[in-house]
Amino acid sequence: TFVSFLFLVFLEQFAYGNLIWVASNID
Repeated sequence: TFVSFLFLVFLEQFAYGNLIWVASNID
């Protein structure tokens, strides 16, 4: 459904932001 699609997009954005945060912390 459209809601589950939005949820997946939200999860992807959250995971992507987390990766950037972790990468910036490693440096």
